[in-house]
Amino acid sequence: MPCRIEDYALVGDLQTAAVVGANGSMDWLCFPRFDSPACFAALLGDDSNGYWRIAPVRTIVRTAVSW
Repeated sequence: MPCRIEDYALVGDLQTAAVVGANGSMDWLCFPRFDSPACFAALLGDDSNGYWRIAPVRTIVRTAVSW
């Protein structure tokens, strides 16, 4: 399921761009150029439109920071 719009960031290199959610999911990507068709388009539809995600297999319950 796509994130709320405020939970997305645009990542790019002046030739291509991806919209990445705070949950680690790349929900929109045009590759190799801005005017190329989208490879992943879950932002515009649902999971069947494709996405790529880097995340832990299990839900993170707690994290600890040690200084």
